[in-house]
Amino acid sequence: MERHGHRLEHTLNDLNGYDVRIHQGTQDGILRCLLDCFENPAGNPAITILRRLTRRLGRVMAEEQRKSHVGDPFSPHMYRLMVEAASQLAQAEGLLQ
Repeated sequence: MERHGHRLEHTLNDLNGYDVRIHQGTQDGILRCLLDCFENPAGNPAITILRRLTRRLGRVMAEEQRKSHVGDPFSPHMYRLMVEAASQLAQAEGLLQ
């Protein structure tokens, strides 16, 4: 995925030949790109569901960062917590079994 069109050639020449997904720097754009890239034969969730899960995950992670006194949400520890929280939220929504 890339934020701007035609930037891929300048930054990642070795990926030429692959279709670039342009998300235009928006959360909805990123969600649409992910839905395009990871098409589910059983059907993808509605973008409204993904927006809701994204907001919930953001709240959970903000609380975990506050409790852990960690500023970087992508530190290895926080990242593991984020993956676990995202999995639990997706399971609760019926998106994962």
